[in-house]
Amino acid sequence: MSATPDLLNLFTEPSVALLYFLSVILLSQAALFMALGQRLRGRRENSASRYAQASLGVMLSWMVLMVGAIVVLVTRTPSRLILPPLDRAVSAMVVLTISLAYDSCCTAGGSDYCWLRLYGVAMV
Repeated sequence: MSATPDLLNLFTEPSVALLYFLSVILLSQAALFMALGQRLRGRRENSASRYAQASLGVMLSWMVLMVGAIVVLVTRTPSRLILPPLDRAVSAMVVLTISLAYDSCCTAGGSDYCWLRLYGVAMV
């Protein structure tokens, strides 16, 4: 037997999935603090400020998923009803937030409008 099927099924185990989500939150916080450190070095660092805002949005998105997991545990509802749609929504929000951070519309000074547009699109 080969080890490939075991490797592919590794992330379906609850304990490994928890480690995955915790490591993603930890890496999101590390990216946030690196961006904040760069932003605090120079006040004119617009790109560092934009990346710090995006990192904060990513970290908060993953924290929403963790809050959803806590709600599932407390209310004893089946996790398949809440977590898969919430996981998809969080993944989409992360992609939108990071893509907006690198979008060219925010480099022209319209940063506030772009963030409002992102959350408008995310609500749809």
